[in-house]
Amino acid sequence: MRRGQAAIEFLMTYGWALLIILVAISALVYFGILNADRFLPERCDLPTGIACLSFKLTDDDLTLVIQNNLGEDITFRQIALMRTRNSTLCSTNYTSFGGSLINGDKNTYTISNCEPGIEGQKFKGLIKLLYDDEETIQRSRTGELVATIEEVQ
Repeated sequence: MRRGQAAIEFLMTYGWALLIILVAISALVYFGILNADRFLPERCDLPTGIACLSFKLTDDDLTLVIQNNLGEDITFRQIALMRTRNSTLCSTNYTSFGGSLINGDKNTYTISNCEPGIEGQKFKGLIKLLYDDEETIQRSRTGELVATIEEVQ
């Protein structure tokens, strides 16, 4: 009899302690204290051979400084900012005025009319590059962008 009561008391004591710990962790998550997005470093990772030297994301547009290290000249057709692989937020077509980038050179590209979120929030999404190489073969590459949305100046 006494062993059964001791076992039940033991389980109840540790059960209540476990419940209190779970409630405390849930409260921390709910209020955003344990939000991992706050600790993500800002970065712009493009595929090998295309370097993202600098970037700025506002609540209206994305500005990228891209350098071509592919070993050949390329011509951008489109640069798009996406939340996931299938949801494009905004894009810019370069077919009408040319987006040529000579091997080794860098250029600044701006994608306007984006609405990635609210100023001060972290944005994590994809950058899709559509370009032609020297043999006019159309290529598509995807990179990743993690940035804090800045104030429009």
